[in-house]
Formats: sequence, C-alpha cells, structure tokens
Amino acid sequence: MPSVIVTNVAAKSRGGEVDLSFEAIVNLKGVSEKTICVVSAIETGAPKEENDFAISLYIVQKGETLWDVAKALNTSEEILLRQNADVPLPLSGGEKVILYRELPFDR
Repeated sequence: MPSVIVTNVAAKSRGGEVDLSFEAIVNLKGVSEKTICVVSAIETGAPKEENDFAISLYIVQKGETLWDVAKALNTSEEILLRQNADVPLPLSGGEKVILYRELPFDR
C-alpha cells in the first residue's frame, strides 16, 4: 500500500500570487509499473513586466528567504549573493539587498 507524508508546508501570498512549497515523502512497494499524474494542472499568469531600472533596492520582510527576494527582483540567488556578499544568511528581515542590472543602451 503506497503512502505519502507531506511535511514542511509553507504558503506565501504576494501581489495576487501564492507560492506553495512542501516536502513529500512517497513510500511504494511492489513490482508492477503504473503511470500516475503528479501535477494535474499548471496555470500561468500574465507575463511579468521587465524592470527597466539599472539599480533596485529591496528591503527584506521578516520570513522572506533569499529565493523570495530573487523571485521578486526577477533574478537568481547566485547573482544576489555575488552582488551582496555582506548580507547575512539566513535573512531575518530589514536587510537591504541591491541588484545592479546591465541595461542595453538602445532603451
């Protein structure tokens, strides 16, 4: 009999969007094959407007992770860490994170 244990469930609402994360442990025993659908549907919203500012300042809210900040700024965690080497991890809230973007001259 298969079993699923869901742990570490977290949901955050931000600007009409909900981020849901969780860990799932699936235990299966048997020798037969079966195809199952794990994700039944995915909806995508409107395309995100590209930020045309060369510099963005983001003030971290309590409970946010570096991933949350990277998502809000439409960049990667690696770029944020490289540009903000002095920001302590894990984030606790109140930190100022700066993102420098290279913009084309034809804008």
